[in-house]
Amino acid sequence: MNRNFLGRDKLMDITIPDDLEICRENHLSFTYDVKSNRFYVKNENGFVSVNGKNIDKATEIFDGDKIAFGKSEYVFVPYCNKERRWDDE
Repeated sequence: MNRNFLGRDKLMDITIPDDLEICRENHLSFTYDVKSNRFYVKNENGFVSVNGKNIDKATEIFDGDKIAFGKSEYVFVPYCNKERRWDDE
């Protein structure tokens, strides 16, 4: 599995520095499971919602899902799909 953390700090895997409602470190994480070719988002230290529902544990996300945190909202568009996958190698 590959996991990336999001926060305001420039050392985060994903940085959103201008939204002061996002935690500096580890507000949320995104995980890609290579074996199942599925994506997950997890609330780590802040408020996170998927399609308007608050989450408090790892939640599978799909193409077109709306992920909201801080003052931000994004639409999830996966790179991997049935034809395209990331390899662990």
